[in-house]
Amino acid sequence: MNKFIPKVLLIGDENEIPKNVPEYEIVGKLEFRQLEPEILQIVLNGELLSESKLKSLDFDYLLFTRGDLYGRNRHIWTRIMPLGTIATVAYFKNFVSNVCFVADKNIGELYKLLTKDKQKSPKQILDLDAYFYHANSFDFLNRYLPAPPPPQKLFQIETILENPSKIEPIFNNVYESIVTSFDEIKLRSYDSIILTAERSVEELLLMIDWAEKSSKKVFIFLHCNSPAFKFMKQISTGRENYSWTPVVRGEWLEINFAHRETCRAYVAIHKEYFLPKLPDGYELIQGGKKNATVNLGFRGDDTGDNISDLNVNLSELTIHYWVWKNAPKTDYVGFSHYSRFFYLPDTAATDKSKNYVPFRNFHIMTMEEAIDLLQDCDILVRNNRPFATSYNVRNENSEPFKIIKKYIDQVDPKCLETLRLQGASSRLIDKSMFFTRWKVFDEYCKWIFSFMIPAAREWAKITEGKSFREQRHYAWFAEQMTNVFLIQNNLRMKFLTPFDRPKESTPENPAL
Repeated sequence: MNKFIPKVLLIGDENEIPKNVPEYEIVGKLEFRQLEPEILQIVLNGELLSESKLKSLDFDYLLFTRGDLYGRNRHIWTRIMPLGTIATVAYFKNFVSNVCFVADKNIGELYKLLTKDKQKSPKQILDLDAYFYHANSFDFLNRYLPAPPPPQKLFQIETILENPSKIEPIFNNVYESIVTSFDEIKLRSYDSIILTAERSVEELLLMIDWAEKSSKKVFIFLHCNSPAFKFMKQISTGRENYSWTPVVRGEWLEINFAHRETCRAYVAIHKEYFLPKLPDGYELIQGGKKNATVNLGFRGDDTGDNISDLNVNLSELTIHYWVWKNAPKTDYVGFSHYSRFFYLPDTAATDKSKNYVPFRNFHIMTMEEAIDLLQDCDILVRNNRPFATSYNVRNENSEPFKIIKKYIDQVDPKCLETLRLQGASSRLIDKSMFFTRWKVFDEYCKWIFSFMIPAAREWAKITEGKSFREQRHYAWFAEQMTNVFLIQNNLRMKFLTPFDRPKESTPENPAL
């Protein structure tokens, strides 16, 4: 058995329970009589039962078949049993299959876990299974925050609900945003992820594997009787990054994935260009080295699994491909150009009327600064700017568009509609410059190269010997499709202004 089936003590007639109620196992039938206003006589399977004995029994819920059986003695039952272990049929049907026990103790302990490190309280949290919604904990933040409350929110919580329009406005107190599907957030990253739905061992391990790539910590509620609980208890033995907190009818498991994060950035270069010493973590890669007439002395995109021969058609994408297939995987990865880097201000503010900034007031962004900026977003990109319509890459009647559409239709036809919507804008995030997490880069490469490579190879044959501008058509088209990827995957972006330097730089006349 791989799924948790709750054990219930039944109060009432089992025939009154609808057939569409989640699966359960009856371990006993309770009857009761009220002897005094605060005293119930409880009978289990015909035998008298004390309150202390009732608490010690192995079950998950007191299940009342009718609300009135519970309601008229609610104050007594809630004194005897913790909230969250008492369920009417309606509650059992709506919540038990979706969410863990919602006793106040369980929610309160989760808050303590989320805030126990005062210096590193999580900001970005994913409530994957809508725990706070199902628990009706719309006052979660207000109930557990110390008085007076901190000057700013401790948490920015996201969740997934199929019909967010039905959610009561009061839950805006808890959730910063609500999406409708896992696909909308699968490439996002968080400080912490909360898992509370019942899952088989196999399903839970898949979610933990995804969470490790998407967060620093995961908090999982596990019922004491579930196969997943027993399995995780067994494998957590001796692991310092696993910790358990007992709560009502289960435990919170905290898994800490934190480690020293790594970042590396790759700089596309194709000609002689004098550069000063770059910050640690940057590496120059010669693009199109396979067919180059000059060896610049840097590592090229022509080793291992590569598409260096397509550089004239895809420009810096051949370097992206080489890094994807051959470079050591780091937590974060970035891409710049020999004449363009992301810069951060030292003393002067950015001139927002321009797409570049004076170098003298700025410095090249370091790996540490990139990692810090990515803590509350998914990708760093250059600020968008007017689209150069002269490139004509979105003309659906053109030959290159018909060629690439043929390959896009095979892998992701819906993205063409996103391209049309993006095409209605006069702005574009271009130049294929970005910093992001490796998992986002990996998904981006799987997607874009699935249609760009075959289309570029076909176009290369057609345009062989023609002008550079004709051959390079798909490099510009790739910039358009990068925007489509950002939109379709609902990525949270930060916009940085790059420094565009002169195209020529020598030791005698340096651009910097």
